[in-house]
Amino acid sequence: MNYELLKILIQLNFLPICISIFLIYFFNINKSYDSKSVQRFQVIVVQLLVLLCIDSLDYICIEYNDTTIWHTLVVVIGYDLRLFIMAGVTDIAIERLEYSKSNYVYILAGLNALILLLTFFTDLVFEFNANGEVENNLLGYTPHIIELGYSIILIVLVIKLFYIRHKNEAELILFCLILTLLATYLEHCYDLRGLLTSVIAFTIIFYYLYIHIEHFKFDNLTRALNRDSFYADVKSLGKEKITAIMSIDLDGLKETNDTRGHQAGDELLLNTTRVIQKSLYTGCYLYRVGGDEFTILCVNYGEVEVKNLATKILNNIEKAGLSVSLGYAMWFGNKDFEEVYHEADIKMYEMKEINHANR
Repeated sequence: MNYELLKILIQLNFLPICISIFLIYFFNINKSYDSKSVQRFQVIVVQLLVLLCIDSLDYICIEYNDTTIWHTLVVVIGYDLRLFIMAGVTDIAIERLEYSKSNYVYILAGLNALILLLTFFTDLVFEFNANGEVENNLLGYTPHIIELGYSIILIVLVIKLFYIRHKNEAELILFCLILTLLATYLEHCYDLRGLLTSVIAFTIIFYYLYIHIEHFKFDNLTRALNRDSFYADVKSLGKEKITAIMSIDLDGLKETNDTRGHQAGDELLLNTTRVIQKSLYTGCYLYRVGGDEFTILCVNYGEVEVKNLATKILNNIEKAGLSVSLGYAMWFGNKDFEEVYHEADIKMYEMKEINHANR
């Protein structure tokens, strides 16, 4: 047995395998919290484990100067798996932002797979040198170009996440993307092995654990912050930073549920949340604190700005063909939180009565 080769394979694969085992264990004990996310990440982890085996076979083929069709197959599968894993992570990020699965992101990975099939008939993609190593030809950089395409998609998602004030998720995706591109560059330019696979493993675990943590901070349906986050932020920010509290109640949710069903009611909640989120100023945070009840905390905004924000929200809601009742109260002087919150509620109910009378 070639113990030097075995030592190298252990060094390359030990950390990614440990991460994969940890994730599999974590999936097993967390199935109940979000089975859909668990299933999506399970597929990616299986792909990662297969990729580790493929990369090991590739290393062995190079060590023994194998230039047969079997080595070609190993290289092709490795290229394909890397891009399908990247497509899977991109798909999860898009779904979290746009609330729907986006199978179109797999088109790029599928295109790469079709192009790589040419390797079995021509040297246009790559060929092996005398040492059994891959040398790229005309189409050999297709995987790198498609990886860049996914990177552009992720950058667009990062910008959108910053826009709707999901700063933490945007920063995480950007950080993982930078590490992925850096690992690709270092592997290609300095003939290093195992870096990209390790980064992929870290990206999977970071993103899954982030989603797991965020699951308990955000409302599952609307992706607004939830009631627990509201009271936690009131406590952490306090009167020193929170200058206003806005109370919002969605009009007509019960009637929609009763006449058109709860799916239509969920869609109404979702559309309303999207409009409000897009209307918010930086430093204003939206929470779903009840079935059709929402609250906004405004940080370091004066009354004129808060009034303008309320007007902006109501105008945008009306343009979208929706209806809400809204009231706000400024937090200053000797008022405590409960007083301010109650005052905002009273103003909101006053508008609700007006809206009800005008129907």
